[in-house]
Amino acid sequence: MKINPALIDLSSVTPEVLYNDSTGTNGTVTLSKSSANYSYLEIFYRNNDQQYSSVKVYQPNGKYVSLLTTYMASSYFMLKGARIQISGNKINKLGYYEGNAYNQSTLTTNANNTYIVRVLGYK
Repeated sequence: MKINPALIDLSSVTPEVLYNDSTGTNGTVTLSKSSANYSYLEIFYRNNDQQYSSVKVYQPNGKYVSLLTTYMASSYFMLKGARIQISGNKINKLGYYEGNAYNQSTLTTNANNTYIVRVLGYK
């Protein structure tokens, strides 16, 4: 089956890069445009163990979001994350944490090891 390209408007699904830094930041991210201009933001992030993930946020302006990554090893797992707020052209980090489970015990630390590397906006 062929699709007539004249019937499909892909401009609304082509994302706009609002932030891009391969190293990333574990602080405040300044977007090139306001989050209020977009139906969705897609936030790509990593932890200091180079575990990557992403989250897509509908109507992002003013939203609070958790960014979580996990690392699995043979005898334990690590959970690292951050809580952020999207507001206008800023993504502010409100808190961060990490913890691991090893031999049925849990260790939690207050470590800022979540880095935002890329943000895409969808209209």
